[in-house]
Amino acid sequence: MKARRHTIVSLVAVVLVGALLTSNISAMNFLHKKFTKASRPDIPEIVIKNLEMGLRSDNDGLKKSCMYLAGFYEIEELVGPLVELLPNEKNPDTRIMIALTLYKIGTPEAINAVKQLAKTDGDPVVKRIGNMILNQFEVIPASAVSSSVTKK
Repeated sequence: MKARRHTIVSLVAVVLVGALLTSNISAMNFLHKKFTKASRPDIPEIVIKNLEMGLRSDNDGLKKSCMYLAGFYEIEELVGPLVELLPNEKNPDTRIMIALTLYKIGTPEAINAVKQLAKTDGDPVVKRIGNMILNQFEVIPASAVSSSVTKK
């Protein structure tokens, strides 16, 4: 009797975990289809505002997740808040992530912020990575960067 109950409980647990994973995968697929480069202008204003609030959060995990999403979807509206955050950020790892996010977005204001970081940051690792990011801009022809900026 106990063995049968254990088997039923195990089966129910496997079905629930499977359903949970399926729903998460479906949600991620929906979001990925919804927010692509082709439909980027359709990102709701509330999403941008929420990401901006997350960038200003004291929670480092939330802040970094918002940075990742801003860079992944290349949300140009978040360049200003990221640039404002950069000089006040105490954590060098977070400053590096801000620079990488700005690099991914790639607007002229973002590039200038990374240049400023590479010149003036007090941490040698942050300076070195900032210069490495700037080298990536130099590798890509200026016309390609400007054309991708104007397409957005």
